[in-house]
Amino acid sequence: MKLGGGLESEELRVRQSILYTVGRICDEEAQKQQHEHHVRARPPMSKEAMALLADLVYKQSEELQFFARHANRKIIKTEDVTLLARKQPNL
Repeated sequence: MKLGGGLESEELRVRQSILYTVGRICDEEAQKQQHEHHVRARPPMSKEAMALLADLVYKQSEELQFFARHANRKIIKTEDVTLLARKQPNL
């Protein structure tokens, strides 16, 4: 099902924002590790790896929204995160 133009562009903005944020976090953590431990930084994440991680964050955020909506709430709470974690046995 194709979304309307407004929803499509909003989703794109959210996805781009997540990708940007994931990239910044990865860069900041690499710099922090290098500074704190005085060692060479770990190999940087590839753009493809960052894109996959950002996509995972986006999909998980959708799940959190579904849990909150199911509970008739507009705010995602810790119990939603707990429910999401239960679906991930490796967490």
